[in-house]
Amino acid sequence: MSDVYDGRRGELSELSGAVVHREGQTGALALVAGRPAALDLVSRPDAFASLLPRLCQGYALSALGAPAAEPDPNAAAAFLSAALGPSRVARPGTGMGRSVGVAAAGLVGAGVEHDGELIALCAYPA
Repeated sequence: MSDVYDGRRGELSELSGAVVHREGQTGALALVAGRPAALDLVSRPDAFASLLPRLCQGYALSALGAPAAEPDPNAAAAFLSAALGPSRVARPGTGMGRSVGVAAAGLVGAGVEHDGELIALCAYPA
């Protein structure tokens, strides 16, 4: 993967540089060609701030060659509702938290919960 990133570094930097971190931000819903492409959430703003530059590189890689399009707010809302709604199912895990999976039509995702709090979640279109 490093060869892919290295070969497109200029384009990836241009695309990812357009993303602005907001104070207190704990997640991002990336849209490519106007449609949801990835959801990444963590429970702490400082943790998300440190992850965002690397996440943006992945979002930018997904967007390379995609047509420009206006965001589809209905698709974004439906994606968030499915990923964050009751479609999460607990799975056996190790350590203090419990693993969760997203069991919604058209989505794949996984995360970690602890004491009823969603610690991290990643979701993508299936």
